[in-house]
Amino acid sequence: MNKNIIFTLVLTVISCSSYGQLTVNSGTLTPQQYVENVLIGPGVTVSNVQFNNNLSYSGNQIGQFNYVGNQIPFAYGLILASGGVAGAIGPNNSGSSTVAVTIPTLSNDAQLNSVSGFATNDVGKLEFNFVPAGNTVSFNFLFGSEEYNEYVCGTVNDVFGFFVSGPNPLGGNYINTNLALVPSTIGTTNIPISINTVNNGSVGSSGSATNCSTLDPNWTANNVYFSGAPGTNFQADGMTELINIQFNVVCGEVYQFKFAVADGGDAAFDSWVFLQSGSFSSDVVDVAVATVSGDTTIIEGCNFADIVFTRPEGNMLDTLSIIYTIGGTATEGADYANLMDTIIFLPGVDTVIVNLSPIQDNIIEGYESVIISVNIINPCGDTIVSSGTIYVWDGPIIDSLWSTNANCLPTGSVHVDIVAPSVPATYLWTSPNALTFSGPDWQNINPGWYYITVTQAQCSVSDSVEVLLTAPPLANFSVVAPLSNCQPAGFSFVNNSLNATSYNWTFGDGNGSTGNNPSHTYSNQTFGTYTVQLIAFVDPSCTSDTTLTINLDVCACIDPTALNFNALANVDDGSCIYPFPEVFAPNVFTPNSDAENPTYFLSGKNLVSLELTILNRWGSVVFSQSSFDLPNNNPMWDGKIDGDLAKEGIYFYIYKATGITNQVVEGHGFLHLISEK
Repeated sequence: MNKNIIFTLVLTVISCSSYGQLTVNSGTLTPQQYVENVLIGPGVTVSNVQFNNNLSYSGNQIGQFNYVGNQIPFAYGLILASGGVAGAIGPNNSGSSTVAVTIPTLSNDAQLNSVSGFATNDVGKLEFNFVPAGNTVSFNFLFGSEEYNEYVCGTVNDVFGFFVSGPNPLGGNYINTNLALVPSTIGTTNIPISINTVNNGSVGSSGSATNCSTLDPNWTANNVYFSGAPGTNFQADGMTELINIQFNVVCGEVYQFKFAVADGGDAAFDSWVFLQSGSFSSDVVDVAVATVSGDTTIIEGCNFADIVFTRPEGNMLDTLSIIYTIGGTATEGADYANLMDTIIFLPGVDTVIVNLSPIQDNIIEGYESVIISVNIINPCGDTIVSSGTIYVWDGPIIDSLWSTNANCLPTGSVHVDIVAPSVPATYLWTSPNALTFSGPDWQNINPGWYYITVTQAQCSVSDSVEVLLTAPPLANFSVVAPLSNCQPAGFSFVNNSLNATSYNWTFGDGNGSTGNNPSHTYSNQTFGTYTVQLIAFVDPSCTSDTTLTINLDVCACIDPTALNFNALANVDDGSCIYPFPEVFAPNVFTPNSDAENPTYFLSGKNLVSLELTILNRWGSVVFSQSSFDLPNNNPMWDGKIDGDLAKEGIYFYIYKATGITNQVVEGHGFLHLISEK
């Protein structure tokens, strides 16, 4: 039986930052994909993958996580939860976080019930068959829980287990053998890991020592358990340190494996198992790549990579010579220094490191790869291929650096170009007053020397440029004309500005000009104060401005009663024209209550005052009245003399009316008084 197993190392890129972040995705892959793409490393083939008996494989209790930060020792892997996996995301702002499980749920797993001591709920279990290529299998994990530390030794006990079945090379068979044991008890009491057995060594506030006979603070001292919550990026109130599981197997045999986690004693307060990506592996010669940045890319002339060869612990007593092949698109000797093609493991040595140093050739070539492959025959007689891939980027090269003079403070700018802009880069400018800026262009800055550092994937180059100061513009102008006048008024403006190349004028009436010494006439405007502004330019970002006010009058008739009243005027120029007064006198009236005209009065237009006198036929005055308030008190005769109605007949009236401009109109006439019949 010959099997070719090809493993290409994929490392997560971790950006250097002062903060961390945990992201979790569930339901995006099938159980088979979660195992093959996330969990399994070299030397292992898998089959028959199931999650929760394939009842809820699309549920939210399994997922993959990515982590950027330093609160746990690995950045990528598989996560299982007794609740929804998204509940693992920090901050640690709750002591009782519970995320509902997508239906259907599983409970009372026989192996987990035995480990917990309580009935289990919200079971999340991942099962598969695997065939190892070596004599041992190992993997790395972390366990965290919301049960910490309040419920240590309480009436609940969240648990997890790693159960294996298959041939035991030491004799017999593994039969659902739990590998998740407290490290210090392996081979003796074999105590399973749970919140009651790995903790901070003290009984929780909701617990009792009588519920926890196996509580042992020495496990804290053995660095199995964190002193508290793992950090702000995780919801767990407590978490183990990194634990490695390693067990013996028979090369080429079929094994059954089950990862499982559950709530013990209730269905609340979630727990999580974090499995390191690619760590479930068998002991073959492995090729890995390590760089300063932690990713799989190095930069010409800047950093380097270590190609790390490791061999199984079982082969460490002999000298082992390995011939490896070099491939990829990069050229040995041109893009990176020549490598030897053979490595030798001396007795007792399990790791050999070969340094890969890229050469700065100042040629833009884009990404180029270097692939290191090792072919070995495993204990089963199979050919195993292990490989590692590193990518080489062009080193950062500053192509051009320029500055713009600062004409006004602050209006200068600096800019940098790099040869390979497609390669992600960061920029850090430093100013003379210790201010900083990130980006290729820094605008609106003061004069002085500016220093730039360009970094592309941990490789940096630096340069500097000076911003000079030129004379700023100074806007100034004067006006040739009086500053107060009646419209239409014309003004000439004399530009006295300094150091400017262009000008904008606005005259306050909606009109403007770009000339140097403009003239302007104000006409058909309302009276008021108009602000003239001059803006002097060196460039659009460097200006100076000044203003001057002009008081304008509209000189005309300002009396609304005049025939030539001007609503826009504010100064009376003596031109008002008023209408002549007019008086209208009726010739008949009937002084009784039923008549239409029971009183006698005069009407008129353009009147200020009116005097009315009525005489009988013998010249005696029977009525006389004058008024300067005609709208409210117009002289009126009610047809009575000394309280008695006058006799019917002819009467004589005389009036004197005064107009708006003291024009006097006098008149007389006859009226006929008709008595009531």
